[in-house]
Amino acid sequence: MTDQRPLLPRRTIMALWPAALPLAMPLSGCASGRAEPLNLPDLRAWALGLVNQARRSEGLPPLARDDSLDRIAQTHAIDMDRRGYFDHVSPDGADIRERHLAAGGSRRDFVAENIGRCVTCAPPVDRTRVEAFHSHWMHSAGHRANILSPTLERFGYGIVVRNGGAGMYAVQTFAGSG
Repeated sequence: MTDQRPLLPRRTIMALWPAALPLAMPLSGCASGRAEPLNLPDLRAWALGLVNQARRSEGLPPLARDDSLDRIAQTHAIDMDRRGYFDHVSPDGADIRERHLAAGGSRRDFVAENIGRCVTCAPPVDRTRVEAFHSHWMHSAGHRANILSPTLERFGYGIVVRNGGAGMYAVQTFAGSG
């Protein structure tokens, strides 16, 4: 495929997502007022394990962790927090496809993403919180379709929490040959 978009039209995916999730996430401080969890590598591995468990239960092959997709997901989570929006498309018009290409991804790849937001989250971020996000995504048709897509092969995860616990964004990114 040459024109990559999420598996469902963006409007459909956005309509399926709950406005806020009652979750909490752990963080490390930073001068910008937002923070990445201290245990981000562990949380990424846990998130991938949950996705692959869901895929196995449907007879699908596992996804592989991808450093580039991790960076794309983390950057998008930070950008949504920094600029105060919640969307697959940034205020300057970049979507997952543009972010993937800007990071050196192939034009032939099919790409998709799931985004989540919690407006009342507070530290700590732990595996239980990642599981809660995964559960919400699995109970949403559009997000579940991305997680269980047979055309996707690679996975990335990003999460950011504002210092003081006043909000959090999480992003799953996916890519595959289509």
